[in-house]
Amino acid sequence: MSAKNIQELRRLLTTDKTQMEMALYELYQGQTTEERRTNSTIEKNNRGFNQEDAPVLTPIARRIYFGAELSREDMFCVYALLPKYAAQLWANRQSRSYSQFAEMVG
Repeated sequence: MSAKNIQELRRLLTTDKTQMEMALYELYQGQTTEERRTNSTIEKNNRGFNQEDAPVLTPIARRIYFGAELSREDMFCVYALLPKYAAQLWANRQSRSYSQFAEMVG
């Protein structure tokens, strides 16, 4: 895992709305069905949101999933919380083709 690549992804997650939305959706997909339903983290599987962020980020990710525009407050929250997931996102993207992921979300 390249620290330089993770640092660049961390930067993109705080400056690029498209990258932010794709990453948020990817993390949302990492949640189990029950975790998505309850806005929580149940499984300790290093996928999706952590226990502290799940109640906040799951509903925001759901809004993206259903095509809603995010409010300024949502954007501020996501830009503040998302960078901590850069290593998880980088690992996910290395384990499958990023182009496949991009096609899947958009």
